[in-house]
Amino acid sequence: MDIPYSHLKRTALFSAFSQHDLHALAPQIKVFEFAKGLTIVKQNSLTQGIFIIYKGRLKIHSLDYEHKETAFIFLNPGDFFGELSVIDGIPSSVNVETVEPSILLMIPTAVAKHLLTTHTGFNQSVLQKLANSLRQSNQKIQMLSAKSFGRVIYFLSTHGNSNLQGEVHGKMLTHDEIACMVNLSRETVSRSISQLQKQGYLSFYYQGNQKMFCVKPMAMENLHLPTPVRNPQFQ
Repeated sequence: MDIPYSHLKRTALFSAFSQHDLHALAPQIKVFEFAKGLTIVKQNSLTQGIFIIYKGRLKIHSLDYEHKETAFIFLNPGDFFGELSVIDGIPSSVNVETVEPSILLMIPTAVAKHLLTTHTGFNQSVLQKLANSLRQSNQKIQMLSAKSFGRVIYFLSTHGNSNLQGEVHGKMLTHDEIACMVNLSRETVSRSISQLQKQGYLSFYYQGNQKMFCVKPMAMENLHLPTPVRNPQFQ
């Protein structure tokens, strides 16, 4: 499967690449297609490079000693992962699994290491991702002490894109998925969503068959929640 150069240029990871750089790099990028429910990276195993999501959706999660799942984040087109193992050579501490049919691009480890030391734009994109991830982790820790509806609205705000009006729009997740991410029961998540709707902070609509959510701009301010840190995806 051939990936258009124009598509690579639109991803945050390659935004600083010239047309010449992309033409030189493209033959070294591998393309993989995965069905829903497949594990791309296993916990305690090395990744083979940096993966960029071209199409689909993935979930990052881990299992504790009781084999209980803890989900950390969902990844969407334009997101990338695997950079930590490329940098330090240490096995992954998480699992990465497809939650819908997905197409991934992979920059092999040797190529990625070379780019990190020779291409300033690539290096800066990876550093920006690491900085954002650290800030997101800090905010998530803060959110665990918030009330249940605050956790839910904050989580949704991190999984959408904001428009010029300050609204955040995104694909709605299941209540089970949200519960796993914010450390609440499914029932509590359902009650919180109903409460947020009644307060006018959250609404839903459909794009075709896809249920979408909309977080209103006054929600974060009125609930005294921090502005979420988001990773750049497609431009």
